[in-house]
Amino acid sequence: MPNSNPACGEIPQKCIYSDIQKLGEMYPSIRVSGVSMLLEFIRGSHWQTSSVPLWYVSCHSETYKWHLLGDDDPYVDESSTGGEFPNLFFPGYTTSAE
Repeated sequence: MPNSNPACGEIPQKCIYSDIQKLGEMYPSIRVSGVSMLLEFIRGSHWQTSSVPLWYVSCHSETYKWHLLGDDDPYVDESSTGGEFPNLFFPGYTTSAE
């Protein structure tokens, strides 16, 4: 059965950078568990918190892996280890649709 998610590549955990806008329309906000942060889709390219500390989920433009960044203490910089957007798995964190 083909994957119905428009921004999932054929390889698991990969994202298609050019289809991020479609996901932003489908999922305008996502939640990061482990820190309970709500991220909003902005600038047509990524999901981000609206205030400090800044947290981001984006499609890495070189590796095409989902990426989680948290400008918090401790600093977080992780690539997805599994899942399918919006339900992604990162070491110590998960995301889900809000």
